[in-house]
Amino acid sequence: MNIVYEPMDRIMVLEQVSSILADHPPLMGKNCECELCQQASEAGRAARYSPKVARILAKGEDMTTSEYEYLIQRGLTQEEIEMETGVVLARFGQPSTPLTLQGYERLKEQGARDIEIARMYGMTESAFYKWKRMNGIIKIVVKGLDKETYAELKSAGFSDREIALKFGTHQENIHCWKHQNFIVEEIKAMNQTPGRYKRRQNA
Repeated sequence: MNIVYEPMDRIMVLEQVSSILADHPPLMGKNCECELCQQASEAGRAARYSPKVARILAKGEDMTTSEYEYLIQRGLTQEEIEMETGVVLARFGQPSTPLTLQGYERLKEQGARDIEIARMYGMTESAFYKWKRMNGIIKIVVKGLDKETYAELKSAGFSDREIALKFGTHQENIHCWKHQNFIVEEIKAMNQTPGRYKRRQNA
């Protein structure tokens, strides 16, 4: 990346562009790619970003992971960063914090696609799909199963695998379903019930 951004505000940038183009001859109805236009274009691009964002983008390959995360937080998309820097997203590695539902929603509001978010956090397609199910983005419905029934079965000593067989579904669906319907503390409490041990003794 050849552009060197200076810490200037938008008005100063636009004034600089106007100054560069002051000596430009009439375009005569054609697109111009002269040196003056190229200089004006490079100067004008700085007006798109704040000085800090512009300075980070100007680093190109020298950009750090934390700086990349800052750009994402400021609303830039993967395509914009790669276009401006020529750096492939995977080069930055995983963010320093795990993906949260709030973080996912913020990135979606900023226009990020699921595949971009998955790559950003080093997740495979299947792992990201599971994360979405665990966080209720993809709703899991198990026919005939509700919170009260699940709690009763756990109290009686049934494992998730046994509950899955009982309702004709996969254990993974039960695992995601319970995380969508119970908080972590409730799940831990149900897993600590002695019902399963008693049921096996009576078997």
